[in-house]
Amino acid sequence: ATPESCNPDSAKNNYLCGEFICFEKEVMNIKIALTTVIVLLAGSTGAELTAQVADSVGAGVEIFAKLAQPGRGGAIVKLQGDEVESVITARANRTRTPQIANGWRIRIVRDSRQDGRSRADHIVQTVKNEYPGTAAYASYEAPYWYVAVGDYRTRDDAEKMKRTLLRTYPTASLINTTINLPPL
Repeated sequence: ATPESCNPDSAKNNYLCGEFICFEKEVMNIKIALTTVIVLLAGSTGAELTAQVADSVGAGVEIFAKLAQPGRGGAIVKLQGDEVESVITARANRTRTPQIANGWRIRIVRDSRQDGRSRADHIVQTVKNEYPGTAAYASYEAPYWYVAVGDYRTRDDAEKMKRTLLRTYPTASLINTTINLPPL
């Protein structure tokens, strides 16, 4: 700290100054350094920080809430202000993108009628209701509306679901396509 930023008469304002070192400024520097270390350990972004914690404890867990929980050796005390947490959380939300890979889906509908879109949307909702947790997608490739089900990494997993869907959708077929990976 410099003489301009440290006032020896400021003890009443929660400053501890002496030899031009302002205690509050040093604490703030430590807070910034600690936050930086946490972010760097996680891979340099708030999104990765959240993802790493979510991967180890389940989806949807935020890093700041997880760090505050006591563990075997005690709890980690968070020293940064709420504004640091809000900045990291905002960045994590902006940079979250679905992870994609090559995989399999089951195409259950191909429709070229005028009301094809509404029919496809209705079937997507029906599948989501009948098979909770299973993804369903409506897409358009002229002149057809398609409905595809699932995000399967292996053909075997897709085949199992296809056998189930064949009872209701006899034209179900496997397609090799880009799939959305589940959140970490």
